[in-house]
Amino acid sequence: MNHVQRLLIEHLDLWSAVGAENSSGRGRASTDTNHIYGVAKLREVILGLAVSGRLISRSESYSATKLLDQIYSEREALISAGLIKKSKPLKLISDIDIPFTIPRNWIWVRLGEITNFGVTEKQDSIEDDVWVLDLEDIEKDTSKLLRKCRYSDRKSLSDKNLFKAGDVLYGKLRPYLNKVLVADEDGVCTTEILPIRCYGPYVSEYFKHALMSPYFLKYTASISYGMKMPRLGTEGGRDALFPLPPVEEQRQIADKVNELMLLCDRLEASITKANALQRKIADILVDQALA
Repeated sequence: MNHVQRLLIEHLDLWSAVGAENSSGRGRASTDTNHIYGVAKLREVILGLAVSGRLISRSESYSATKLLDQIYSEREALISAGLIKKSKPLKLISDIDIPFTIPRNWIWVRLGEITNFGVTEKQDSIEDDVWVLDLEDIEKDTSKLLRKCRYSDRKSLSDKNLFKAGDVLYGKLRPYLNKVLVADEDGVCTTEILPIRCYGPYVSEYFKHALMSPYFLKYTASISYGMKMPRLGTEGGRDALFPLPPVEEQRQIADKVNELMLLCDRLEASITKANALQRKIADILVDQALA
């Protein structure tokens, strides 16, 4: 039995759930259609399995320790070249800090050790054809891109963060909305979105999935500041514990998650279609009964 088959069997109740999710009151949904509750929970399960190393078969022939050494080396090279500033050391990770078990060839790191979290580059002069990304362009929970606007369509005098293709774009405002996107081209974004990149080799899609996982959502909920419009602060983000697999396993996990998320999309669409048909039949029967 492979991992996907086991996933289906262990969480069969989630696959078969068809109740519509009620609005949480924590912000407007980015589409008019409610997400199907069972499928939404399945997406959480998939991401939880992904960041704990339980979604793929592993050979343990690769080691994240070697990757971390390479990340540190490339980070120091950037510092020596004056391309980035040396940041203050983060506290060491103790056994009591570890939130869950990961494979032996993975390693726990702090996000600020391996990425530029919180370090942004501003863009003052923007050409008309440049992609301009706002939080409203990203669907909550699924992180699907709803629209892609150019500067000619959305001119703004506010500050913008510059990002590059491949950057992980993290929505730090109301992080429970789970808006995380991988940039497919260069562009600029609102300052409420942080462009994140690893200093060494990495798979952007894995980082995206890890930042959307139930574990990271729980972490951000515990440290975000602001009552009405909570935000993840820079220090809180840099201190976040991050499960780092070898690059090859990052790639495998990203591929498997993307495959399963497509299946979730299809399941959600089929349930929505079935529910619509059921309502249509019910409306016809009611009309007939009242005739």
